[in-house]
Amino acid sequence: MQQAVQAPAVHIGAIELGVRHARSLRDKMKALSAIDDDLLNENSLQVLNLLEGPIHMARTADNRKSLALILSLRAKCLNLQARTEEAICDLSEALTIYRELGDLNAEGRVTVLLGTVYGKRDDLQKQFECIEDSIAIFEELGQEKELVTAYQEAVRYYAVMRDFPSALVYGEKALALLSHLDMPRHLANIYRSTARVYEQAKNYERALNLYQASIDLFQDCGDRFNVAIATMQQAVCRAGWQWERGVQVESDKLAARTIYALEVFRACGAEESVPNALYYTGMIYSWGKRHSLALKYLRECEIWFGERDFVSVTCLSALRQIGVVHLERHKYQQAIRYLERALTLGGKLDVHNANYVVGNYLSQAYESLGQIDKAFEVYRNYIAAKEQIEGENRRKEMRALHVCYEVRKAQQEKEVLRLQNEKLKQEMAHKQREMTTLALHLSQKNSLLDSLNERIKSARASLKDDTSTLLSELLGLVQDAQQSELELEAFDRQFQIVHGDFVAKLARDYPTLSSIERRVCYFVKINMATKEIARLLCTSVRSIETYRYRLRKKLDLPRYTSLSQFLDSL
Repeated sequence: MQQAVQAPAVHIGAIELGVRHARSLRDKMKALSAIDDDLLNENSLQVLNLLEGPIHMARTADNRKSLALILSLRAKCLNLQARTEEAICDLSEALTIYRELGDLNAEGRVTVLLGTVYGKRDDLQKQFECIEDSIAIFEELGQEKELVTAYQEAVRYYAVMRDFPSALVYGEKALALLSHLDMPRHLANIYRSTARVYEQAKNYERALNLYQASIDLFQDCGDRFNVAIATMQQAVCRAGWQWERGVQVESDKLAARTIYALEVFRACGAEESVPNALYYTGMIYSWGKRHSLALKYLRECEIWFGERDFVSVTCLSALRQIGVVHLERHKYQQAIRYLERALTLGGKLDVHNANYVVGNYLSQAYESLGQIDKAFEVYRNYIAAKEQIEGENRRKEMRALHVCYEVRKAQQEKEVLRLQNEKLKQEMAHKQREMTTLALHLSQKNSLLDSLNERIKSARASLKDDTSTLLSELLGLVQDAQQSELELEAFDRQFQIVHGDFVAKLARDYPTLSSIERRVCYFVKINMATKEIARLLCTSVRSIETYRYRLRKKLDLPRYTSLSQFLDSL
């Protein structure tokens, strides 16, 4: 067991050697790629110290993709070290690089991480925006695994905001995605985290079912440690539900499950999980009014912290619950001793709600001993703490609602702009079709008139003078129709609507072009062939070729650039 605990330190040592001895950036990146989240959590400071050299090398080589990867890794380390501002700077730079590279998948992953860091900084609006952006990116890409991660972040965000309905919407979305992916361990974790949200939302039945589903999956994976955690959480959930309903808590049956978890933690060498198992076992016995057993496990929890000269909120909770058990047993002096210790510890840990958690019980204990003044003083502090916490919760809820409102408002404005742009695109496409149809109509009309013109000339040569004169008049009408400017001017107006910027730039940058040359440019712009342009302008193909040659000269085009390509880019 001792080897399992030390394995990450040996592993980071090997990575450290690999990074320091690697000569090329590629080899350094290969060594860094062995770092996973578990190793990072255990060795964030060591990893952080490894990254300065690779970052400098990536900047010098202008290898932007490698730089973005290393910056993202350094940001994770900085976040674990509670250096959130520096982490945000690194992630913002990485995000800019990925956007410029067009790597949408990497952009989504960095956005998720950036949202987590903003959450740590308590910047709710930016955290919410990052979550929404990452979800939109992964939904667009159809990246289901990454989308699950984004949904998990949404669950955590809404759970902290105590918006449990929204949290559960995203929790169920994550479950629905994972149900058809071959990721049983990931699914088991989602079952467990979603169960916790249902438990907070007081939907105990659904929570218990999800805890059981996670237990079954962890068992299938052979993950004894996580089976123990889920079993413990399920037992506490059921005991708390029974206690809230005022029914007899099945303390022996449920405590047996937390004791099983305790044994697994000790067997696995997971010492950090032992005090939680001790505390929850004591709580279950306390809810079941098994006071002696409750005190046994709660005191073991207290001793665990005392032996390590280490305290946490779990230690505070254990001291408080020992005081509560003594209070229920009418041992008021002992209750006061433990509750006062819990209150002092809350001050050391800067737990703002320590007075709220402990004060009410401490006031009852003093009152039971007849110390009314002391009881009143403690109760007054309890009420003040309660009002402060309730006020903070209300402000937090209002702040969360304001953030949601602002983000939704921005999304609606963005959607309105998108719809307006879509409408403009459709209108422009319609105008483009109208313009192309008009040009084709002109071409077909002039083709028909050309044919009619030729046939009239042929007929006139073989007929008498009177008839020949009539045909000459008819020929004049046909030629007038071919040379009419009205329809060409209509085309010019339509082209101006669709390609107004092009027309303006052509006139501004090349003012020496004649009107006929500009019109040739218009037809080339919409991909009309030389023969069709000749027909539209009632001239010969050779004349249009001459116009094209002159245009190339006036536009100063190199030999390898075609006229149509240049006009398309203008």
